[in-house]
Amino acid sequence: MLERYIQYLQELKTLTRIPAPRTALDIELERRFFQEFVPNAIHPEKGTPLTLYKFQQDALHNLFGHQRNLWEWGRQTGKSSSSGLYLAFMSRETRGDAIISSFRHERSKEIVKWARDWCLAHKDPEYAQNIDNDAATHLTFRTGFRIIALPRGESSRGYATRIRIMDESQLINDKDLAAFLPTGLATMPKDLFMGTVWGTSGWWWRFIQNAQKLGYALSQVTSEDAMQPNGPIYQSELERLNMELGTLQYDQECLLKPIPDVDVFFGTALVKLCIYEPVQLSSLPSNIKIIIGFDHAVSGGDESVAWVAAQIGSILQEIETRIWLNTLIHDQARELAQLYPHAQYCIDGTAEGGKEAVGTFKRAGLKVIGVDFGKAKQSMMITLKDSMQRGTVRYADESLINQLGYYKFKESNVKGRYRFGEKGTPDDRVDALALANYFAQKPLGTGMPVTVTSSFESLTE
Repeated sequence: MLERYIQYLQELKTLTRIPAPRTALDIELERRFFQEFVPNAIHPEKGTPLTLYKFQQDALHNLFGHQRNLWEWGRQTGKSSSSGLYLAFMSRETRGDAIISSFRHERSKEIVKWARDWCLAHKDPEYAQNIDNDAATHLTFRTGFRIIALPRGESSRGYATRIRIMDESQLINDKDLAAFLPTGLATMPKDLFMGTVWGTSGWWWRFIQNAQKLGYALSQVTSEDAMQPNGPIYQSELERLNMELGTLQYDQECLLKPIPDVDVFFGTALVKLCIYEPVQLSSLPSNIKIIIGFDHAVSGGDESVAWVAAQIGSILQEIETRIWLNTLIHDQARELAQLYPHAQYCIDGTAEGGKEAVGTFKRAGLKVIGVDFGKAKQSMMITLKDSMQRGTVRYADESLINQLGYYKFKESNVKGRYRFGEKGTPDDRVDALALANYFAQKPLGTGMPVTVTSSFESLTE
């Protein structure tokens, strides 16, 4: 993919002399943005005059000075708000289309919202008055400028593209990138790719490593770099993220330290294939089967996880991932009984702690079985990988996606057996997903190593 794209860039440079020297218009737009637009901008959420931090200023200067840009920024650093600020300014400066794509459509729509909010909050009322058509997925301006959030993978041909923005670049696969890149070939749009990092095998990491060769201006900012007073993040927020994400995911998404894609069981390419938007419970028929995989905490520092999914035909699709920290298991069972009283629960029933958990769920009036991880884990993980390859399981939770991405395995001392997971590496959400999927694929009575059961007659009819 990288080699084809390098060839594409070389041909493009020959045809259009890109990167071209900065024009007088580029310089004038940059001057007006920093000297006229920014000083009169009001932060839409804070209601106070806008303050740009130095790393944001530098990256925005690059947008005016370079045709292609990469923003490798950690979590909470302001990628969406900064790119939306740029689009709000450009709404009165050019005609044509700004095309936004992201792994999740919600993220693209968030950038549209930021652009709208910056216009509405600006001291110059003409930015608000310039909005002609306002929708969640697009903005149309009286100047002839449009901002359009396209779903991932949708063809972008047919637009007069002046600006291309891709968010969550670390999750985009080669196929979706290929659909996005030809957009606006004739109009020579300005490019901005944004993201954190996720592994070292994808195009995004290769772009970062070859930014200069590809002609990109690279901005790299970790979440710790963006702590107050140098950025918008408070120390307490980073501490919360570290606790929620775990060290490996925190290192990737906040400190931009990728986990090499070696000795992993699922692999980043397969993990990405199964990421979808969560399904809304309110949109499902009342008789839909709900399956919940539950992995309970075994110590005070662990999290209990319920992966909640709807079985829609042959597809098991996530509704939500619910977690608890430092909460009694009977309180967790009571909460789930209120939310999903008719669901079917599959729980880690290993040893005495697992049997106790299953008993607690049974006393809460829930349909539950316990699976012995010691006997079933290899079968569970192989079944999960097979389901992912067949496209019969779909998930959305970000922490789950990251845990799947670095889930390790290695041979054990017993021939033909493997050890799954890695000591000290969070994998609770993977286990909860695997439990739900295992139950969906292997109903009670078809070989599941069950340790404890309750009244499950309805599952075996």
